[in-house]
Amino acid sequence: MIIGKRLGEDRFKFYKTVLAGNTDQLLFDEEFNAWFVFNVRNLHTLIRDERLKANTKTVIDKLPLKIETIRTLKNFYSNWVMFTDGESHKQLRRLVGTIINTRYHAINYTWPQINKNCDFTTEYARPYVYGILAQLVGVSVEDISRMVSASETINSFLLRERLTLDDIEQVAHSIEYAYQVVKEIEDKHVGEPLYIGNELLDLPQETRYPLIINLVTDGFAPFVAALDFLAFNLLTHPYLEEELNAKAGQISLESLRLFPPFTTISRTCVHEIPFKEKIIRPRQLVIFDLYSINRDPEVFPDPEKFNLENTARAYSFGAAQHLCSGNPLVRKALEQVTRQSESLYKYKIQSYCFKNSYGFTDMNLSIELK
Repeated sequence: MIIGKRLGEDRFKFYKTVLAGNTDQLLFDEEFNAWFVFNVRNLHTLIRDERLKANTKTVIDKLPLKIETIRTLKNFYSNWVMFTDGESHKQLRRLVGTIINTRYHAINYTWPQINKNCDFTTEYARPYVYGILAQLVGVSVEDISRMVSASETINSFLLRERLTLDDIEQVAHSIEYAYQVVKEIEDKHVGEPLYIGNELLDLPQETRYPLIINLVTDGFAPFVAALDFLAFNLLTHPYLEEELNAKAGQISLESLRLFPPFTTISRTCVHEIPFKEKIIRPRQLVIFDLYSINRDPEVFPDPEKFNLENTARAYSFGAAQHLCSGNPLVRKALEQVTRQSESLYKYKIQSYCFKNSYGFTDMNLSIELK
């Protein structure tokens, strides 16, 4: 079965047509050489299995690329928290988590009043996230915008289902350019009290720069998407207007359950795993589809419904030891935005369109005055 391609084309249709009535929830894709996991039970069984690794270095080593390109990719992704395992992962995760946890409480999460017909993403979501990340990193909004722009191609290595060798070469060039941008910004801000790089200066540049880029790029697009989906859910469920203060946390978490911006977790098998009369073999991928897992009817009754009574944990920021370090910041921001969204209800949805890819989901949302 060709799964990965169909998820990239239309994740919503795949979920409703292919998975409906399928009790196995573990399907093999020959093209991807991957097992796809679609329910919570199988996720719980496999996600902590030590025979599954997040590390991409072994994959990069086998690519027919220039030595310089391989070196650039390996160095960068060796310092990207979601792509490391073992002790190096623990050290990086501890460092990033400590930085975020000591800073996110002091951030100003004020959400602007909605006051115009507009493209919601362009006018509100993106500027808001630029502002939050600028406070986190301790630089200007313009600096954050430069980092995001310089790093956009890097994310293609993470979120697209198929890349050509030319695409991968372009990712390597993007990494080098992003390093240059970070260096220019760091030279301007190093020593300033709030600059995040001051807490990383003991690290060599080849470790420090990927970590800073990781914080910004891993935080930007999914954060923007989470705001888009939150606004969409608020406007399509008008009764929530009465609950904005009392149930802000439940509203924002339920929005994340239904529309997790990062839709997959990928692992590579390094030792054979017998699993439910199947064999997961070395070098095969195991891909956890979070969109479907968060709609598992065994865990979430009536899973398509926006249900504030859901108490089960949803997997909107990854799982296990690779749970996104930025999730406390995003959850706090979404809760605060929900509390301040009364002005949104003066508007209605003018148009919307889901933007779907293999590893990421967002939407175009336009609003107009009622």
